[in-house]
Amino acid sequence: MENAIERANRDGQDGGSHFNIGSISMKQQLSIETSWEGTTVQYLNGMNRNWYAHFNAYLHTDKPPFGDYTSSIHRMARVSTIATRSNELELKNIGYILDVLGDKTTKPYCLNRCNTREDPYITFCTLTIDLENSKVRVYTDRTSKENIDNYWVEFDDVDTINISRIKSFLPRFPY
Repeated sequence: MENAIERANRDGQDGGSHFNIGSISMKQQLSIETSWEGTTVQYLNGMNRNWYAHFNAYLHTDKPPFGDYTSSIHRMARVSTIATRSNELELKNIGYILDVLGDKTTKPYCLNRCNTREDPYITFCTLTIDLENSKVRVYTDRTSKENIDNYWVEFDDVDTINISRIKSFLPRFPY
């Protein structure tokens, strides 16, 4: 995890990025935001919640909005509302989580981006990361509890996922 922080914290960046990093062996998770002004890190363990979401907006600082900020705020409000109205069992139920992540009911700013006039983007892929069970799934279609096993690839019982290995067989972007 320290290596990921070091790699994200590079001088000369011209834009922002977000990295959601987890350690299966340490059962820890952190959020890294980068910008032209530097890098911030937020350790997510101990935050008294079983979920974490990030939608293309700076959450660690009060940096000014850029890009699709309106969409980010709408989508974050939607997932926050769902998560705070859900009970602990629902938040640990992968089918429920997949329904939330695949939500298209809040047009024009769908959680699963749905190419509207106001928000002309689509969701390329959705990842579920289960640190307790050492499992990562990548979905390339809209997620739902009915399609729980319709994932593109799954990594099971892994200590480290080597991204360079994954890049060689990523699906083609649909547009």
